[in-house]
Amino acid sequence: MKEGEYGKLALLDIVGSALIGGILLLALMRMDENASETTYECQENLTAQQNLTSLVNNIEFDFRKMGYASDPLNVPTSDSMIVHGENHRIKFIGYSSDKGSTINGVYQSF
Repeated sequence: MKEGEYGKLALLDIVGSALIGGILLLALMRMDENASETTYECQENLTAQQNLTSLVNNIEFDFRKMGYASDPLNVPTSDSMIVHGENHRIKFIGYSSDKGSTINGVYQSF
């Protein structure tokens, strides 16, 4: 090899290494970005599920308290008190305070 060829090969090695290193660095940054995005999405879904569970528990509690009966054994269970539900309407079972008989209540929002 001639005298100046070693310098050119060394420079080519450095440029090639920098190019490959840059590509690897970009790939790692992209992987980190995807991992962070996935983490945020999963956390968001978990928070929504927890909030929904809390809301359902509150609604069930409120429906149980709406239909007090003179006999506590007549209070309906959570799975039988809501008869039908739609987007803006809920039909539920309650108890009349006078006679202790069942009544069908309907709540409708507009």
